[in-house]
Amino acid sequence: MQLIEITGKKIKLCSGMTEESFAKTRYASLISTKGIIAQCHLAEDGKPASDFTFSDWNFDSIISEKDASGKSIVFYEGIFDFMEDNEPSAAPLAALSQDKAVSNVKAAKLLCAAFSYAAKKGVHLPQNGGGILLSISETKACLIFLPEEIFLNSVSAFSQETSALYLGFYQNPLLESKSLAAQTYMQAVLVYKALTGQFPFPAVNKEERTADIVDQNFLPVEYAVNGIEPKAAAAINKALTIRKENMGTINSNLIDEISTALDSNASENRNGTKLSEEEFLSRAQEYKKSQKSKIERKRRIRRNSTKIIAVAAGLLIIWLVAASIIKSNFEQPTTIGLSPVQVTECFFQSINEKDVQLMMAASKGSPFKSYLTAITNMHVADAASQAYTFTSQNQKPEKWFFYAKDKISDSNTSVWGITNLEIEGYKSILDAVPTTKKARPLPYKNQEGITNNSTIMLNLSYYIVQTNTETGAIDVEYAAGEVILTWLKNRWVLTGIDVGSQLLPFDTAEFKAEYYEALAAEEDDVVKAVDRLRFRYQWVPSHTVMENEEKRLRSIF
Repeated sequence: MQLIEITGKKIKLCSGMTEESFAKTRYASLISTKGIIAQCHLAEDGKPASDFTFSDWNFDSIISEKDASGKSIVFYEGIFDFMEDNEPSAAPLAALSQDKAVSNVKAAKLLCAAFSYAAKKGVHLPQNGGGILLSISETKACLIFLPEEIFLNSVSAFSQETSALYLGFYQNPLLESKSLAAQTYMQAVLVYKALTGQFPFPAVNKEERTADIVDQNFLPVEYAVNGIEPKAAAAINKALTIRKENMGTINSNLIDEISTALDSNASENRNGTKLSEEEFLSRAQEYKKSQKSKIERKRRIRRNSTKIIAVAAGLLIIWLVAASIIKSNFEQPTTIGLSPVQVTECFFQSINEKDVQLMMAASKGSPFKSYLTAITNMHVADAASQAYTFTSQNQKPEKWFFYAKDKISDSNTSVWGITNLEIEGYKSILDAVPTTKKARPLPYKNQEGITNNSTIMLNLSYYIVQTNTETGAIDVEYAAGEVILTWLKNRWVLTGIDVGSQLLPFDTAEFKAEYYEALAAEEDDVVKAVDRLRFRYQWVPSHTVMENEEKRLRSIF
């Protein structure tokens, strides 16, 4: 089914949920939440001839219809009666590339103007990306911003491709969602798409797109539009490379410069120097080649500058603690018999489980000393906490959700670990099972031409989640890079790690409030509550990981 269906003056938004699933949520109560209608009269050139007027709009009813398989799917339905019968019906922005009646340039101009007028009047327009609806005649324009929370919930139920087309392409996850910087970024995307026909960061996969945004891996507009005015190009490029630390540089002047790029590019008197088609294409190709090499090199040599733990300890403590927990040499874990991916899983498993033995079995060399120090200190901190306060500290993320179900228990529990590990496209649930030396496992056989000291490199990404020891807030970082594994005698072992990270904007109080609200709605079902958080907070553990942790805790208690 389509996300948005418009028939005549009826607008239907598909929730993506069956009646049974929908009934278990609080989504029905959201029908009263307000969206906004923005209207203006147009001049002959298609520009707004008057200020926009803003009024509330909301869905009228909730209905269900059967899909091709016979399941009853829930829709939100509303009436669009702001245009005359002979004027165009509304269409989502994401569908305008197929709509010849309204060009992307015209739509981008109107949306930029609407956001500018709204900012002056202190009106927040829902940033629904490609889900904003437009109805444009020769003399009038009507823009429909569907209720934001309803739209976000509905998009999350659809495929990754649909989510990207209607929302992901327009959002920078490194910026606060309702900030001026986030709005300016979306406007820059609109203008870039209108000028070039492409999105600046077109990767459908969320992790790949985030990595490209972090590394500014896009084609600057001056290499995509021949002769564009330099000032306008600089404004668009600046908005597309906004970072949390330079959000203060965003102002109305930059927004106006982005908006006027569409007019200046169409003008015959523009200031940009237009090259011959051959020169322009050659210059763009040279830039792409240089940029690709730069990004690849940057990602290859990027060093892990992230400290997983704030407290450092001496190497002597590592060996003292390690010695105290090793019962015998034969009972130590080993990576003999495991594939390179499984060995990598074991290493990151050891971080969440604070397992010194497993980390020592899966890794070798100085690049991993800081990791050993970190998990050793966690052992010491946990032991001290349980001895004096009888509380558990530094829980791995999936376990933390079960221990922080209310404000009292949350205050006695902190979080530390990684989530959503992905290795060469494989989404790990951190369930690799290492064996012990006592079991005498056979070497991993699926290797041809492998000799001692042969190496292999694996790409990976994950999120680092930890409680800030100074502020008590939860810090979340997106990490990506590579690990190197070496074949040593009869097994694969990690011998190198090259990972960089980017701190994500995150409001701990807002997140916890949403978690408690989700728990209440799901009758204290932690797994279902976390499921509801996952679309907005991409770092939360997967459904399978949460289910496995629930089963493990039940078996203990």
